[in-house]
Amino acid sequence: MSHRSRQQTQPPTQPQPQPQPLRHARRQFLTSGELARLSNMSKRAVVKAIATGRLSATSTVGGHYRIAMTTARQFLEARGLDASILDVRDDRALLVARDKFVRDLLADALSRPGLTPLAAEDLFEAGALCHEHRPALVVLDTAVAGTGPIGVCRSIRSLDCCRQTRLLILAGREDPDAHRYRLAGADAVLGKPFSMAELKEAIVALRLGAAGK
Repeated sequence: MSHRSRQQTQPPTQPQPQPQPLRHARRQFLTSGELARLSNMSKRAVVKAIATGRLSATSTVGGHYRIAMTTARQFLEARGLDASILDVRDDRALLVARDKFVRDLLADALSRPGLTPLAAEDLFEAGALCHEHRPALVVLDTAVAGTGPIGVCRSIRSLDCCRQTRLLILAGREDPDAHRYRLAGADAVLGKPFSMAELKEAIVALRLGAAGK
């Protein structure tokens, strides 16, 4: 008896999905204070432009203005400013702390709300990461800034890549300069020691725009 060799058919090979490039996610709105900072204007001048109809904006239930990103871009370009400062990564957060334990703790908290944490142990490394990644959020432990955290806040705000970035300062609860951090450009100040719940609440508030009025 002759045996015929049976040719077994192999299932067709499925094409492997190609990894998609990570897109730059962008926020949809700015607060009037944020647009004032980006356009080198006072907040009062921005509010006046809205009130007189020269700048389109919506209002929240609490009465705070929100400017659409497309409108903000047009507004900056009309003033001869570089609108690329609006391009930040909503999925990137930079934490700056000297202590590795603190960096690991912050990284754990920052990864949970859907952010990818980037860590820096000194200001030089932080500046390089800001330029490379344009993070939407920077968390700065004042311990890394030595005796000049207020100057560091101003320096961060002076960087084009960080002018739209939200800045959260971690300072001692009895720090007498806490209010000055806000004046220097911080969006929020969280007192140490803090709980993980407080940290995550502050991060969520900043991402939703609750700190900027």
